Amino acid sequence: MARSTGSDRGMTMHRLSIYIRQSVVFESAATDIPAYSSFLSLVQSSAVTSKDSHGLPKAAKLNVGYPRFGIEEEWPCRVTCDKTAGSVKIVKGGSNPEANEGVLEEWMILWKVQPSPGIAAGNGAIKMAEVEFTVEVKFRSNFYDQTFALLPNLSERVLTRFENRVMEVDQAERKKRVAMLKEKAKLAAAQREKAKEETAKKESAKQSQSSAKIPPKKLEVRVKSNGAAGPALASSKKASG
Repeated sequence: MARSTGSDRGMTMHRLSIYIRQSVVFESAATDIPAYSSFLSLVQSSAVTSKDSHGLPKAAKLNVGYPRFGIEEEWPCRVTCDKTAGSVKIVKGGSNPEANEGVLEEWMILWKVQPSPGIAAGNGAIKMAEVEFTVEVKFRSNFYDQTFALLPNLSERVLTRFENRVMEVDQAERKKRVAMLKEKAKLAAAQREKAKEETAKKESAKQSQSSAKIPPKKLEVRVKSNGAAGPALASSKKASG
């Protein structure tokens, strides 16, 4: 649930605690600039134009507007991502001088994603992430500034949408991890079956080789003399003599 922590002349700040992994909140949601239009008020469309060596956005182009006032502007933004601090800062401006012109004089959003204090993760428990969102909008016209100040709390509405977005991302990540685990288990089972078949083949080949090395047994025929034949043969010889 979002809770307000302060507001001051075009700047509002809210905090939100979410029972979702900090890495999912930071990498998959806060830095997902192309999806900003789905939960960030005033952002009509957005795109990353440059990334740093870590693959995090460092420059973007945003189309910002408020149809009710007939406001619509597009300008480059500087993006500063600090993964260690869990912060993402997007500020209007860049090398193009046109970025400093228009109805909006200042436009800045700042995300801070950190572990919630006092919440320890252990034994498979999900660690709570605390999201601090700050938005600063300043118009060149006092009329727009005063009108904008009367709008419903911007940052609170943003965080409500942001929470839904994070949950969608988390569910998608979970499904992806489950699919990967199933695929790994399937592959491991196939490898075990293959190893079992190879072991059986090797054992069979080993037994065949052992059988081939054993020499055939010789057949021995033994003729036993009949004890009765001896005397008969002796009598025959005596008669002839």
